[in-house]
Parts: sequence; C-alpha cells; structure tokens
Amino acid sequence: MIRFDRVLANSASARVNYRISSGTVVDVVFKKVRVDPVERTVTLALDAPLQRNTLYRLRVRAADNPGDRLASFDGTAFEGEYVQDFVTKAEKDPADTEDVDLDPIPADPCAVQAIFRKSCTGADCHGSPSAGVTTARAMGLSLDSDLGLQQTAIGHASVLIQRAANPGSGGAAPLAGLGFPRGLPIVDRREGGSTSSFLLYKLLLAGPAELGQFGEEAVLGAPLPKGLAAPDGRVADLWRRTIADLSVLVPGSGMPPSAPLRLEEIRAVRRWIDGAGAVQPTEACTGDAGTDATDAEAGASDGSVDSLVDGG
Repeated sequence: MIRFDRVLANSASARVNYRISSGTVVDVVFKKVRVDPVERTVTLALDAPLQRNTLYRLRVRAADNPGDRLASFDGTAFEGEYVQDFVTKAEKDPADTEDVDLDPIPADPCAVQAIFRKSCTGADCHGSPSAGVTTARAMGLSLDSDLGLQQTAIGHASVLIQRAANPGSGGAAPLAGLGFPRGLPIVDRREGGSTSSFLLYKLLLAGPAELGQFGEEAVLGAPLPKGLAAPDGRVADLWRRTIADLSVLVPGSGMPPSAPLRLEEIRAVRRWIDGAGAVQPTEACTGDAGTDATDAEAGASDGSVDSLVDGG
C-alpha cells in the first residue's frame, strides 16, 4: 500500500506505474491495483506471494501515456521516480494471509441510504419533491431513494461540470479555466469508480466533520485504517491540503455545506460507489438501518500495511 499526499486520478490504477523486482526474482506481477481517493492510497495485490527473506525494490514512476499515468485528480503527473527497498520476513507469520481483499470492509447500501437521508435530503437539498411541496430538488439531484439515484445520479453527469457545447465528454479534458475534468458522472458505479464520481469530490471538498466546520481543529477524531497514520502526525495537515486543492478546482461548495460527513461516513459512501453492482432496493433497508453500522466501523481496518510510502 502506497500513500500519497494528493487525491489520485483513476489512471493511477494502471499497473505500468509500479514495479517490484529483486535481483533473484523477475518483476512481480500485480493482479489488481486499487486507488482510494479518501485515503489517498494505491493498494497493489500481487499475483503470487513474495519470496521469504528476500530484498525487493519498489519503483514508482508515472507512465508516459496520459491514459495510464500516475497523476493527481487534476491531471498533474507524479514527478520523477520513487524507490523503496524492503526485505521480506524470513519465516511466514501465521497471522499473514496470501489472499488479501483490497477492500475488506463490504459496502453497506443501507448505511449509505441512511447517510444520504440524514445529511443530504433536507429542505432545498437533494430529496424528491413530496406531496404539497413545490421546491425543486437542488441541481435536479435526488439522493433519497433508489429510483432517484438511478434517474439522477448513477451515470448522470453533474450540471456543474458540463459545457453546453460539449456535454458528457467523459472527463477527457478539463473544464475551461479549471483543472477539474468535465463530464464526470455524479456516481460512477463501475469497480473503482469513486475516483471518477463527482459526488465523492463534493464530500471530500467539505472535509471530514472531525476537522471542524472550517478546518480549525488540529485533531482528526476518527482513526485512519491500521497502518495509515501519516508520518509525523500530519494527518490533519494532509486533509487540509486536500481540501485546499479541491476548493480551487472543484466547482461549487463542499457538501453537505453546513454539516460535513464524518470520516467513516465518507468511507462508507466510497465503498458503496466502488461496490460495482445494482443499488440495493429500498425495501431491503428498514428504518434507519446502517447508521449504527457506520458508527461500528470507527475502529475497523481497511487492511494492514507492510510499508508506507509518502510521495506525490
């Protein structure tokens, strides 16, 4: 797992940006690469276990092809090359597993539904118009039902990042005057689609509630996954940099505007987006199901880390 100091673009998932090799072993094959925009990490799943008691070298370098390039969300390429040597353990630890899920905490559609209803569907927000209420939902976006998500969010481009002359351009080029890609869907439910979902950028722009409404507080209350504490205690500073980066480039204000989501809630939405599948029907969720589940995840881990790399 490699941690960066900026939110990465989906192109960072291309295997060509990373190389693990050894003097006695040919290049290690990656069967999967996952980019997490919330944690600013890239996780590499190996095709086979590494050899024991062996010196390996990790190289991180941006590919030449823009479509496969290790870059931040605004298209800025990773500069130079990062090299990290590491030695594997001599003996296998009984606690180790050879088949680690890149996203071990399962997506919880009911928890996300509860988050949306609690924080995103109030007056003048993103609820569906009810009987006797004529106020139009903000930006035509409805987050309070499966039908609303399907009809207004999943695969639908935000009106904030469209150009009248070229709508739905798929994010191939930046919006005029900004470095933010145009044409991104509000929710991209493909596997790994969170890096291409405008909704998640709006949540990140508001920042986690633990930072305080305007980011004054220095302590981030909710813990990061095991092994992801930033070196020198710079977790809060990295979050502030992320918010500052996004505020310059992402159109509009962070959401929800008055009460940002907690870090665990943002993580839950990210997992739901990356779940790649049909939206769970509303009738499958009862009452406020999911709220307690989100709270229970506060101490959960998204996976352990053997080595931590800062770069970017």
